Amino acid sequence: MEGLTLALVPLLLIAGTTGDTVRFGVILEDQNPSEPYSYGHVGPAVELAVQRINREGWLGPHRLMAQYQKITKMSQYTALTVAMGMYENDSGNLDFFLGPTSEYLAQTVIRLAAFWKVPVMTCSIVWRLGVKGDPRDDGNYETVVRTVPTSGDLGKLVLRLYQEYDWTRGFQLYHKGNDDDSCYFLQSGIWSEWHIVNEERELEPLTHESIAEFSQDEFNLTDPAGRREMDKRFADELERVKAVSRVIITCASAPYVWRLMKVAREMGMTNGDYVFLIVDVFDHAYLQPDTWIGSEDNQQERRDILDAFRAAFVITVPRPDTPAFREFSEQVREIGKQNFGFDSGETLANPFVESYFNDVLLYATALNGTPGYNYTNGTEMALKMRNVSFIGKEYGIS
Repeated sequence: MEGLTLALVPLLLIAGTTGDTVRFGVILEDQNPSEPYSYGHVGPAVELAVQRINREGWLGPHRLMAQYQKITKMSQYTALTVAMGMYENDSGNLDFFLGPTSEYLAQTVIRLAAFWKVPVMTCSIVWRLGVKGDPRDDGNYETVVRTVPTSGDLGKLVLRLYQEYDWTRGFQLYHKGNDDDSCYFLQSGIWSEWHIVNEERELEPLTHESIAEFSQDEFNLTDPAGRREMDKRFADELERVKAVSRVIITCASAPYVWRLMKVAREMGMTNGDYVFLIVDVFDHAYLQPDTWIGSEDNQQERRDILDAFRAAFVITVPRPDTPAFREFSEQVREIGKQNFGFDSGETLANPFVESYFNDVLLYATALNGTPGYNYTNGTEMALKMRNVSFIGKEYGIS
């Protein structure tokens, strides 16, 4: 139980308690505060949404109250215990859940929420999680609502590029860490969609010969020796690529992609004969100076590597660079510094922050359109939130 105790932190209550109260549990990972979906990043956006909804009276006679829980021990048992402790407490049962994001944790909470018949909103990207008709569903995903593209959606997008350029082969090169499986699940979505259509599209099957994993945790890029080891590993994998495919699908943190493109250029693979599809969901930083580890003092090398990116497609979720979105991002950052003791440093909020903010507004929008503001039927509330589009009037977020 010691590990579990360390994984839990006291609850933080947001908003008032007068009148009728709609209570929801926010379960957020905090093992690595730098992750874009961590407690410090997302919590302030949730608080901002709660403040707005209560201030503007979106819920009629009701008020919204968020109950937060951080998870620092990334295990399904921890997620199960946290969710059960939040749902069944002296204040009464929760009306819906927000988060978590990590795939295995999210699946645990989603299954519990389906059993309790309460909605759960998550930005988990795992392939087909909660897709209607999924043979693995069996009622487990009845109340889940997701507001981000899935890894399966990514797979469909990649295959559209393949169709556009008449490509037939691929090589997957990606990071897979001990506690970070995001790239693995993204690549799994591509792999799964690939095998669905490979016969009708005459694609070459993806096999173990066309897949390579590496762990960023094993290579310290701040150490020259670590950079040399990483460069050698990339060189070995790219040598394998030459015998398999001219299209390389990769996913890793920005500094590692920077090293990959450096090595690819040195091997003569960025002159048009090869294409790199860079899956970027988290960093949005491939061309920013703080990712140029090892090239900071070499202006010519930086120019050469930047030029190598001409051989790449970057697949990402764009951030709106508008005055309204910058204002939203600044407000989230200020709440983080004042109420959460965390400065994200983001001038434009990342997609997870934006999505979880939208999740709270989406729930309020659905409840606002429910006769009598009746939120007790969780299954019905989940259905009301699916396949809905809206644009936030205040921030221009959609």
